[in-house]
Amino acid sequence: MGVDFFPCDACGESICDCGSYFQCNDLCGRRWCNDECAIKDGFVDEDNEDGERVISCNFCRNEDVEDGPLLQFLLKHYKISLNKAKKLYFKSLK
Repeated sequence: MGVDFFPCDACGESICDCGSYFQCNDLCGRRWCNDECAIKDGFVDEDNEDGERVISCNFCRNEDVEDGPLLQFLLKHYKISLNKAKKLYFKSLK
């Protein structure tokens, strides 16, 4: 039986699976090193009006999106390649 480490989804700090951390529902799977990082991502762990436990965050409620999928959407939407986007970016720095 080993110990696994993984990064906090908000700040990137290492989390040990045998230590204390916050985790969203099984479908989402986001994990945070402390309550401050969890709250930053909209983590909710409470009972709804029907008395059912609700665990969710901004990402699984589709209120936020990671940079990678957002970039892929924008490239497809504007019909430009990643290389073209990089060229535009570096040109804007001059």
